[in-house]
Amino acid sequence: MRRALVTGSSGLVGGESVRLLCGRGFKVFGADSGQRDRFVGHLGNTDGDRRSLDQLLPSFVPLAVDVRDERAVEELFRYYGPF
Repeated sequence: MRRALVTGSSGLVGGESVRLLCGRGFKVFGADSGQRDRFVGHLGNTDGDRRSLDQLLPSFVPLAVDVRDERAVEELFRYYGPF
């Protein structure tokens, strides 16, 4: 199975990318910090979107990773391998 990494996977563009890639047979790893509401307010919270993707798409793997955290990104690649 082909694999893909989508950053910001719970947001608008990221979520649509997850749907598209899963629909095309990819196993999709979604990196999301879950901090959007911190920057744009509580209406920006994407937790529900992440849960929905997780429930609807068996080939989606949500990951709590902040791409600004170099160590977390290195660990992601170390654990899950190349995408």
